[in-house]
Amino acid sequence: MVQVVVLEDRPAHREELMGLLEQWTLADQLEIECAAAPDELRELVRRTPVDILLTDIDLGEGESSGIQLVQELFPAESGTQVIYMTGYPVRFCTEVYQTEHIYFLTKPLRREELYIALDRAVRNLSRREERRIAIQSGGRIIPLSTARIYYVESDRRLARLYTMQGTVESYISLARLLPQLGPAFVQCHKSFLINMAQVTQLESDSLLMKNGDRVPISQAHRKEMREAYLSYLTCRL
Repeated sequence: MVQVVVLEDRPAHREELMGLLEQWTLADQLEIECAAAPDELRELVRRTPVDILLTDIDLGEGESSGIQLVQELFPAESGTQVIYMTGYPVRFCTEVYQTEHIYFLTKPLRREELYIALDRAVRNLSRREERRIAIQSGGRIIPLSTARIYYVESDRRLARLYTMQGTVESYISLARLLPQLGPAFVQCHKSFLINMAQVTQLESDSLLMKNGDRVPISQAHRKEMREAYLSYLTCRL
């Protein structure tokens, strides 16, 4: 399922958009949640990954704008497909380019344009090297998108998964976890797995990740790590 979040402060506009989404060809593949204010969006992001964000830009006096919220919550590497909506296109037509987004819709919304934007978002999502896994943590089952995991650290029997939504801890071995994560993940140290899609720099004894953390490469894994990363980059060219 595709996780869609709508951020719209006006109830009538929110209702209109929901009606259009329900009539889209792929509506049965969407799980839609709505937020009426920035804090509601922040709460949603804390508990669920967002594949597609449809956000109004002007959210009222004294509130963060949709553009500011995207800068705060959805960095480019998050993979979230951002679609902006506004009744003031001239006012925001340059500011939107401060963030990654795939479409800029003007109000009143036109059905055809909305569906073109959604089609583009779904195509982009289908290209991502992503799978979803379920992690048991503290009596809860937490669904995670593997594309949003930076790396995993093992501390004895405890695995810490460093993700774009925060850190998740689970009692699972790296040997059991690695096959679930997919081909973008490789072991670089007896205590670490890394997502090669989240590496910004490979050095002789460490990797710099997109979240700013540095992960060690052990002597035993150095050759394997370098070959795996070069192969990964070559396949993406």
